Amino acid sequence: MALAAAVTVRTARRGLPFALTWWSFVFPLGTLVTGTSALAVRVPSALFSGVAVVLYGALVAAWVTVAARTLVHR
Repeated sequence: MALAAAVTVRTARRGLPFALTWWSFVFPLGTLVTGTSALAVRVPSALFSGVAVVLYGALVAAWVTVAARTLVHR
């Protein structure tokens, strides 16, 4: 995940053009959030709960970014 994020950030800084394929970033992150949230429910650990909340925030930010770009570029 860290490698994918680093490559994406580097490419975005160089002018990553918008395409509908940006939605493909949202699905894996959503799957990760779902799995982490389920794990946080099953394992009573503040660490898993905290990670799930942070990942959920990243998912919302990604979704809002892609949705806004989609509306602007349609």
